[in-house]
Amino acid sequence: DSSQLIVQTSLLVSESAVSARAMAGDSTASCACATVTHLLVMSLTVMSSPCETGECTLTIVPRQEWGAREPKATEPMANPVDTVVIHHTYIPPACSTVDKCEAAMRAIQNYHMDDRGWDDIGYSFAIGLDRVFEGRGWSRVGAHAPPYNRRSIGIVFIGDYMETVPSEAMLCQSRQLIDYGVSNGYIRPDYQLIGHRQARDTLCPGDKLYELIRTWSHWANLPVVSYEVR
Repeated sequence: DSSQLIVQTSLLVSESAVSARAMAGDSTASCACATVTHLLVMSLTVMSSPCETGECTLTIVPRQEWGAREPKATEPMANPVDTVVIHHTYIPPACSTVDKCEAAMRAIQNYHMDDRGWDDIGYSFAIGLDRVFEGRGWSRVGAHAPPYNRRSIGIVFIGDYMETVPSEAMLCQSRQLIDYGVSNGYIRPDYQLIGHRQARDTLCPGDKLYELIRTWSHWANLPVVSYEVR
């Protein structure tokens, strides 16, 4: 793998000084590779850490970049997890600019913390436009799909996917995010992938997105929980 871990900085350090995995930490994206140039700063102010994959560039926007609030509390996740749960937000709608995606993340976090009383935004990661937005990250238990919270990564697509599917840019980011999680020990290689409606009575992740993820190689053919419109 000839890709590079890039973190914005003024200090160049050698490969022996820091590992790609350490730089990835709890949440920011990186490419672990045999030969890599590290650019290090003590305080991460990066927009993203791109990982050239061939299909698309995995770009993760860290919490501080979208203006996340501090969580009320956190619970460590035991990695690697065995399940990936796919969601859609329904509301807010799909975002057309980075600023709108960041505003959507703040709105979701405020709703989860203030209205639902959760400790933080519920999801591990969110997909918007052409990038990934860090939620609780790889190593903190989420609040998105009980009873799977302590054994899963929750990925939400920003928007309503009842009648349409996410853009190819969004889908590509989700695939690369999952591949990164597997490659770096956050997700088991034999993981199962499910839609939220397979965990509880909900229409999430939307009919069209659910139809799509059923074609993905790791989708688990678990029953859909009955949903009644009230």
